Amino acid sequence: MQRVTSFKIYLTNPSLRCALFTPIKEDDEFIGSMVETAVFSQWIQGGKTDFFYANWAKGRTKGEVDIVWVDMATQKAVSVAEIKWTDRFAENPTELKSLHTFLSSNHSVRKIFVTSKTRFGKYDTPEGKILFIPVAIYSYWISNFLYHSKKSNSLQ
Repeated sequence: MQRVTSFKIYLTNPSLRCALFTPIKEDDEFIGSMVETAVFSQWIQGGKTDFFYANWAKGRTKGEVDIVWVDMATQKAVSVAEIKWTDRFAENPTELKSLHTFLSSNHSVRKIFVTSKTRFGKYDTPEGKILFIPVAIYSYWISNFLYHSKKSNSLQ
């Protein structure tokens, strides 16, 4: 990983966005950002902040990956997640161009998650298996993971 040169800012509570601006609906153009914020806020409020946001530009080609977990010892990406609020990518995974670019440059990634609105699925790529999971289920998994992590740490 190279030095951080840009970043994303997330509200810690997605409700704050609706309070400051207008409420949004399920098909609003801003819902994708709200869903991404909600997922990030779960990780952050659960005390997990050991992930990164990856973005790059090479010539006219730009890309980003929403969540990247890095092995601190090797400084290599080990897991990634793309937060989406659409089933489009589960139906056509080749459209995940930024994700595929990132994976082809980072062969150490073992877990690849892409959220969807309602679809489950798997897609095999030369870089690994992409798991598609509805964002509601992914959010539940985050909560469950964080709860059991804290519970097992408190027993030690």
